[in-house]
Amino acid sequence: MAFNIPQAEGVTSQPYDAPPGAFVPEVRCGLLDLERIRACRPLPNELVDGRLVRSWYRSLEAHQQREGLRTLRGGDARTFYVHPPNALKTDDAFLSRARDLVGQGQIPDVQRGQWDLTGLACDWAYAQRRESIVFLIKGRDVGLSRVRRCLKSLAMQEDSRFGIILIDDASEGLFPWQIGRLLEPFRDRCTLVRRSQNVGRIPNFRLGIRELCVDPEALVVVLDMDDALLSRNCVGRLRAEYERGCDVVLASMFRPDKPTKLYHPDFVEPRRHWGGEVWIHLRAFRKRLFDAISPEDLQLDGRWIEQCTGYATMLPIVKACRK
Repeated sequence: MAFNIPQAEGVTSQPYDAPPGAFVPEVRCGLLDLERIRACRPLPNELVDGRLVRSWYRSLEAHQQREGLRTLRGGDARTFYVHPPNALKTDDAFLSRARDLVGQGQIPDVQRGQWDLTGLACDWAYAQRRESIVFLIKGRDVGLSRVRRCLKSLAMQEDSRFGIILIDDASEGLFPWQIGRLLEPFRDRCTLVRRSQNVGRIPNFRLGIRELCVDPEALVVVLDMDDALLSRNCVGRLRAEYERGCDVVLASMFRPDKPTKLYHPDFVEPRRHWGGEVWIHLRAFRKRLFDAISPEDLQLDGRWIEQCTGYATMLPIVKACRK
């Protein structure tokens, strides 16, 4: 029995069917009854120069045609497969993005009705965010309970006019596949990216802000996956400062490991005061300020900065901000 290929929009199921002697036993994504297959032996095949002419599934296909048996295809359209041809397996970035989007059930129209992975990079693109306030949430190997806490703190906001970009940087285990259901409250307001390989914070910043956030005047609000908002009015406060014309907005943070610690951001000369605490959480800034940072300023010896990325991004942003 073979699973569906991606069906057209609105198709919920396909009746299980097959013409006599067909289809070819599905080796890409199907269910095989091994006991029944073994009972069919010997399967038709020939030896040429000491090698079998047919692969096992072509041999089984010949047996089906001879005996009038069938391999069924159909079923619930939510269960399907997409087969990547060998020619596409050398493009790791494209294949990883397509695999993630297929896993999220986000199929471009060009793929519907097709067995093999098809389409261009623009067809297999993550949804861009056009909201005026966009939360960029990122992390790796964060406990599920903390991610749930983070997203619940967003779901409780009185002002829900914001978008979310959530990037998981190749967490181990099943965690990446558990994120989707946590994002249900946000539905069309959220873009999920699940990296197949760890790339680091700066590449994720660049993907989320430069590529997925559209409006140059949008207020990008940076949250780690283990952060949580403490008030239902956080978005309302951010919007008030956004509408007042602020380029950068910082908010006090509470750290359970340092419950009495107070932070005093220095917007005037942060470089002279060890970063001036402008890296604190919650931090927000206009997209255009991040876009203005040259790639070279986010690199050391030709490689993306891996540590202290809050300093690396916020110091030039604070220097360039007007209000």
